Formats: sequence, C-alpha cells, structure tokens
Amino acid sequence: MPKPPSRPKPREAPVPAQPFDAAPRPRAFGTQLADLALPLDAALQAEAVDSLLSVCFNESRTVVQLWSVAHRLDALVAIRQADGRITEAVNLHCGACRMPFEAELDLQACRLPLSDAGVSFEAGGRMLQARLPTGAEQTRWQREATPVRSVAASLLDAAHDPDDETLTALNRALAERDPLREISLRPACPECGAVGEQTLDLEAHLVRCFAQQQRAWLDDIANLAEVYHWSEAEIAAMPAWRRTFYLQRLETR
Repeated sequence: MPKPPSRPKPREAPVPAQPFDAAPRPRAFGTQLADLALPLDAALQAEAVDSLLSVCFNESRTVVQLWSVAHRLDALVAIRQADGRITEAVNLHCGACRMPFEAELDLQACRLPLSDAGVSFEAGGRMLQARLPTGAEQTRWQREATPVRSVAASLLDAAHDPDDETLTALNRALAERDPLREISLRPACPECGAVGEQTLDLEAHLVRCFAQQQRAWLDDIANLAEVYHWSEAEIAAMPAWRRTFYLQRLETR
C-alpha cells in the first residue's frame, strides 16, 4: 500500500532579537528579608549591582560578575519591572530657571537587544578590536581607581598602548554598543518651558532607586516595631498591603 505523501513542515518564523533575559526571571526587589541586608552604597556601585543581581536572579555573585556591563544594566531594569513598574521617576533641574522637576522614564524603552560580541573601531588609520567589559572588571576598576588607559589596554585584543585618539574611538564604540548607559534627555521644564539636554547615568540612578526603596522599607519596619514590638523578620514577612494597613492605623491614632 503506497504511503501517503508527507506534509511539508511549516516554516518557523525567525525569532526576533530580544532584550537580555537571564533564567530564571528576576523576582521583585523588596520582597524577601535578604533584601534588607544588601549593601547598596553608591560609592561601591558595581558591588551594589552584584548584590542586587545575585539575590533577585538567584545566581551566585561569581556568575553575575561574568555578565557584560550592558547585560547587567539590562538585568537591573528587569528587576525594576518585576513588581509591575512601567515608568521610573527621574529628578531633574532646569538649566534655565534652576527649578527642580520630575520626568518619567519608560523602563521598557530601556531594554534593547544586546550582544556580547566585541566592538571594532578605527583609530590612527588602523582597525582595532576590543571586547566588552564584565561586571568583575568594573568592580575591580572602581575599587582600585584604575587609570583609564590601563582599562582601555586591558580591553583591546592586541597588545597596544592606547593614545588619546584610541581612547576616544574606543569610548565611542562602547557607547554605541551600550547606548543606555548614559541616556540623553531633553525634557521641557514645566515651570519656564525651557528645553535643555541632560545626561542620566542609568545604572547609578537605578542603584539609588533600590537604595531608597530599601530605606523606606526599613523606616516602615522601624515604625511598626516601635509600636507593636514585632521582630524585623515578622514585619518583613508581611505582605505589603498588611504593613500599609498597620501604618495607616498609626496615622489615625
């Protein structure tokens, strides 16, 4: 008996490039007792990022330190989104009237397709290649205050003593590969209407946001513990809505 003709397999649609997505997906910050103990010191920014990525992605510090700097930044944004947050408030000052105001940053717009491939660039009539820096290197450079020329030399594929032209070209190539590290904003001042360009260090901003969230959580725990004499662990284990309920009761006393 002849076999029926085989049906052609449907062609698979190409998979679009996606933002970096470590597995498992991150949990929201501020949902476990361990988050209270994280050292989120702005002076040790890379180490603060290590701590945030390690606990929220349930990975060892060794693993997250091997992620490229661009992937680590994308992962920080993913943690910020994990609690359903869509936008992030950014505090700015008008360059014309000096009045402070607040702008909203679209978090999803901060997640671009990424690649760990190195960069190629021209300097001094030569084509040069450099790899992307890792979190471990960023931590060491910040801790040791490594000179910028030494940083550049360690990233270049071939032994090369980088001159000013090479430094400028390398910095431009890395910025093009990781355009969200420093975001150019052009907000209009709500007070005088002036529009001025401002630069936002996204990683530093997010670390500050997590630190402020941690401090606010500690303040809530301290207020509840002072009145109800519950332990830090007991209060931290409560759902956020229960802590809010008890805090609102304190305000009406």
